[in-house]
Amino acid sequence: MTKDYKDVVLDLLWEKDKEGLISSEIHTHLKKELGRRSVSRTAILNFLNQLLKEDVVCFVRETCRGGERRRYFPKKGKDEYQRSLIRDTFLRLFKTHPKYTIETLVEVLKSEKLDLDVTRGLLSYFMSRDEISYFALEQALWDFGNPILP
Repeated sequence: MTKDYKDVVLDLLWEKDKEGLISSEIHTHLKKELGRRSVSRTAILNFLNQLLKEDVVCFVRETCRGGERRRYFPKKGKDEYQRSLIRDTFLRLFKTHPKYTIETLVEVLKSEKLDLDVTRGLLSYFMSRDEISYFALEQALWDFGNPILP
């Protein structure tokens, strides 16, 4: 599977987390990494600005021959970033399509043959948070058979 340029940029930022990177260094690396599928500097800068807004990276200003430039550093580690990305996606799905999200989640949990403690933990989490979501999840689980009984 071919990596998306955004994944390459993030991996490079995490690899060079101590020294940081300027956009031209990222662009040069992407040209080598992606070859013919190279990405414009504008696309890279737009992605870096998106990461700034999401609080994934930060920058320090440096003076250079042409004036000023930004050196980017990761604020979040790879694991933390991926967890927050998944968490935000789940929250967005639960808010916009709660019924289908729960049904799909239950299908995945059942198909992967997870430990019963995972299913019990999921139910207890929703029980303590939100009664409506708990009952929807409980109903979806019961539709697939009772996973709670030993």
